[in-house]
Amino acid sequence: MKKSFVLAFTLFIGQFFLNFTKASETLFTIDDIPTSKEEFEYIYQKNNINNQADFSQASLDEYLKLFINYKLKVKQANDLGLDTVSSLLKEYDGYRKQLLDSYVQRHLIEPLVKQEYDRSQKDVAISHVFISKNTLKAEQKINEAYQKLKKGESFESVAKKYSEDSISAANSGKVGYFAALQIGYPQIEDALYTVPIGSYSGVITTDLGYHIIRVDDTRPAYGRIKVAIIKMTIPVEDSLKKIVKNKIDSVYSAVKQGADFALLAAKYSDDFNSNMKGGELDWFGINTYVREFENAAFSLKQDGDISQPFTTSTSYYIIKKLKSLAKQSFEESEAVIKTKLLHSKMYEHKRDDFLNQLKSNYKYIPNDENIELFTKKLNAIIDAYPFQFPFQNSALELFSINGRKFDENQIGESIKNDYSKVTGKLGEERTQALLDNAIRDNLFDVYEQILADSLIEYRNLLDEYKNGVLIFELTKNQVWNKATTDSIGLNKFYHSLGDKYMWNESAEVIRLQVDSTLDDKYISKLISKKKLNSPEAWSLYIQNNPGLGITFTQETIEKGDTTKAPINWNLGLHSTNDNHLYQTVKIIPAHRKSLSDVRGYVVASYQEFLDQEWIKYLHQNYKVKINKDVFQSMVK
Repeated sequence: MKKSFVLAFTLFIGQFFLNFTKASETLFTIDDIPTSKEEFEYIYQKNNINNQADFSQASLDEYLKLFINYKLKVKQANDLGLDTVSSLLKEYDGYRKQLLDSYVQRHLIEPLVKQEYDRSQKDVAISHVFISKNTLKAEQKINEAYQKLKKGESFESVAKKYSEDSISAANSGKVGYFAALQIGYPQIEDALYTVPIGSYSGVITTDLGYHIIRVDDTRPAYGRIKVAIIKMTIPVEDSLKKIVKNKIDSVYSAVKQGADFALLAAKYSDDFNSNMKGGELDWFGINTYVREFENAAFSLKQDGDISQPFTTSTSYYIIKKLKSLAKQSFEESEAVIKTKLLHSKMYEHKRDDFLNQLKSNYKYIPNDENIELFTKKLNAIIDAYPFQFPFQNSALELFSINGRKFDENQIGESIKNDYSKVTGKLGEERTQALLDNAIRDNLFDVYEQILADSLIEYRNLLDEYKNGVLIFELTKNQVWNKATTDSIGLNKFYHSLGDKYMWNESAEVIRLQVDSTLDDKYISKLISKKKLNSPEAWSLYIQNNPGLGITFTQETIEKGDTTKAPINWNLGLHSTNDNHLYQTVKIIPAHRKSLSDVRGYVVASYQEFLDQEWIKYLHQNYKVKINKDVFQSMVK
């Protein structure tokens, strides 16, 4: 690859990664396989956040040991052939695609987020001329309208004469105000925010038809507000209209005199979605409700302001402004804007432009005739389930990328693998979507290879994903599964821990609930006389003496357990500060916990032990050689 192309390409996708151009120095080898200083520095800085990557001798020494252990595990995984296991390769491929998608998405979305935030600071009023693509000679008609404008005819007259949007045409083409991301077509939004006030755009083509946009005015963005309403539907009968008008005026008078707006909304409002909530609506911005309603709502200046009664085509309203959404910073708005963009045609348009750029950069050359034949074959079988593409002995070449040829068998296999990802489409529409996906995926494969070849950070991320999959599988076999399934080894390890896990001295205690007529002396004499020194003895005695007025519970209390009531650690009866009676019946000396008591802790310790033994084995069986001069060159 020529350096000039790498530079141009990097500028195109954004300067987020550095080009890896300098020669790599070897920091250490494992059985003569080198690991570079640059890779180590990248991982060291990435994993030592909060200014802990100080490049001190002690810090580098500690991390080098960890990194060598990591690389030893990778070496063994490769030696065992885990890098060829199909299930692991499939898992890695999933991570790889996620990384590429995330990388592409970030480079496309970040400029758009900033653009839409800047645009969201103002609303734009427009007029338009619209011609539907379904109209015969639509292109000729829109071009004729455009020429009339260029010759000086007023926009109003051209809109009235040519526009097929009957509502706006009757109003001289005026459509009203729009906010950023409210129009689903990026070509139109671009015109809104780039055409000067009083000027008009060229002809804009969308899948709806043809448009000419004039920018009439701009204003600071209205943003979003929350209001409460009282709504009364205007009746059809003329005889009832005056009654409703008097009723809304009466309610308004009550509001002005201080009556509770929420109670009046609950009692009188016809809007059943809001009246039980005091008339409160959800947050909304412009172009959510009819224009008369929005004009009245956004004209209220202060929180708590109340509109006079006004009408729309169907109802009377009184509006109370509850709150405006404060202007947000870019950082506060970024996440919301990004979410909206990812599901917008704005992002689709940007992605399509990016794919077209890739096609140009990577010399995508389609064989249109063969693609047409291939498409016909697909259309005949595309809706059959399960989808199977018949292998062709003489496969047609469909396209090439950077000189690499792709035939119909390869693309058929790609379509088979991605078949379930295209939903809601049938027939030719599904065929085209799947073919587009296959072309895109192969372009992205080439794009990914360019990234891996030219950007060290991207290549290191790919290696991290791949090595992570391998090490996870190997650790599962060497450590985690063994620790939980090797009962003999676990038991032996538990006994090697000696007295690490111990129960403190504890007491078996009977807690007595006694009728208030029975005092402590009576209970003490009863215990002594009847030899009630165990739960079993108490149970039998109470059973034989119903109505005694004594019940009990039993528990074991470990010395030092602050969650339990403090007891007397001598045998016998005693009372606590909260006037409960306890009978200490047995003192149990400190003793070792059983394996079942502490299994989770022992398994965790055993896993750590197995990992340490594994690392010892790796160092004994692989030769590690550190380049001390290169290492010392990093020390600051």
